[in-house]
Amino acid sequence: MPDAEDIETLLSSATLILIGTVLSSVSGLVERVIIGRVLGPSEYGTVSICLAIVTLAATTSMFGLTQGVPRYMSRFDSISKRRGVWASGMLIATLLSIVVTSSLFVFAEELSVILLDGTEYTTLLRIFLLTIPFLTALKMAVSGIRGEENTIYRTYSHDLLYPLARIGLLGILFLIGVGTVAPSIAYVMGALITAVVALYLLNKLFSLTGAINWRFRELVLFSAPLIVSMVMSILLTRTDTIMIGYFRTATEAGLYSAAYPIAAGLQLVLSSFGFLYLPLASRLDAEDSRDETEAVYELTTKWIYIITFPAFAIFLLFPGQILTFFWGSDYSQAGLSLSILSLGFFSSAAAGRNRETISAFGYTKYVMYSNILAFVVNVCMNFYLIPRYGHTGAAISSAVSFIALNLFVYIILEYKFQVSPISKYSKRTFSALPVVLLPLLMLTKNIIDPTGVIVILSIPFLGVISILVVIIAGGLQPEDGVVLSFVEEKLPIEIPYIRGWLK
Repeated sequence: MPDAEDIETLLSSATLILIGTVLSSVSGLVERVIIGRVLGPSEYGTVSICLAIVTLAATTSMFGLTQGVPRYMSRFDSISKRRGVWASGMLIATLLSIVVTSSLFVFAEELSVILLDGTEYTTLLRIFLLTIPFLTALKMAVSGIRGEENTIYRTYSHDLLYPLARIGLLGILFLIGVGTVAPSIAYVMGALITAVVALYLLNKLFSLTGAINWRFRELVLFSAPLIVSMVMSILLTRTDTIMIGYFRTATEAGLYSAAYPIAAGLQLVLSSFGFLYLPLASRLDAEDSRDETEAVYELTTKWIYIITFPAFAIFLLFPGQILTFFWGSDYSQAGLSLSILSLGFFSSAAAGRNRETISAFGYTKYVMYSNILAFVVNVCMNFYLIPRYGHTGAAISSAVSFIALNLFVYIILEYKFQVSPISKYSKRTFSALPVVLLPLLMLTKNIIDPTGVIVILSIPFLGVISILVVIIAGGLQPEDGVVLSFVEEKLPIEIPYIRGWLK
């Protein structure tokens, strides 16, 4: 059985990160909706392609260090060693970001011709590229905060300030009539402001000046496979948009970019558990407590599945209403793409923190292999499906790629490390929820065909039903007592009857 203190710490972090991530994601969605409604599908597609390029470039600049830094920091007690780990990573990432930004800036005109159908958006792309070094600095500062196992500072900077700064700047720029380049300016300034704040908060955890025990060798050896896997992971999520812009039109890229972030919202709960999961699992592995690591992995995966399933069911069966509510009727034609993408993203939520579990064991090469596999599947399918079926073909490619990735990682964990997220309790949970909820929602759809507002408001109600279904199906286990005690303490209330169902 996992240590109750570790579970409570993870739950506290996950709760705070979930709140922050929800606010960040909602803010990000609001930002994209503003851009999409003000500029229209075509120019929104252009902005989405530029963002895909920036995200890929920034990920390359970070060289996998966003995982390497917190992993090694959590293993040292000495401040000089922890400072040395972070400083080594920051120096490497900063130099790489300058090189990457300069290179892309030189070839911005050629990229604009290939991906944006002309040179008229070269200025837009170049302003976006200036985001890369500031975004890299922000991510590395957050990695240091993660290594200190501090959740609140990450929430303040990354989840709240960064998206809210972008929205505020975007609103001001649109109001004064800046036009198409407004999103690029908002991203540059938002990243700069937030990076400064994040570094200030990190300095409060440990002084950024002082004795430094440099750790270049360990970081590079650990992170080198991760740069490939992280770039492949970003390519997996961004290649579709870029390839739609190449093979089809910016308008189709805009439609796809409306469906994608909504489906990606299914990973909110998964992400909320991830911030402390890696350093916690790494520490347990260092203490030769792999059984406890597996128990934590099983428990968190089950609850990620339970909490995520209601939204997945809604996105799967009511995609047109969801898109119309957020983006307007012009985007409802991407409904099928939203349903298909939801299947892919839910496979990641159902698999839990699988890649972080392998990283905690120190075998990052398997993470690299899994991401390469998914990327190859994605690109090969995109080459065939996008020219024929547009954004729907891209959605199919993404969904199949995510499913293939998670299946591959599951096999590695099961047969290489004898670690699995599936227990007898999770089997009951995984089977009971779709059997009960999906037919219920399909019947509702056929009878009343609800509006987007009703569909969204039904998600919390479905969450309550999901928990009741899990209880009746026998999905609760002794360790859930820690979860129950945590909820009762934080609300604070006393939840009746449920303890009687704990085995």
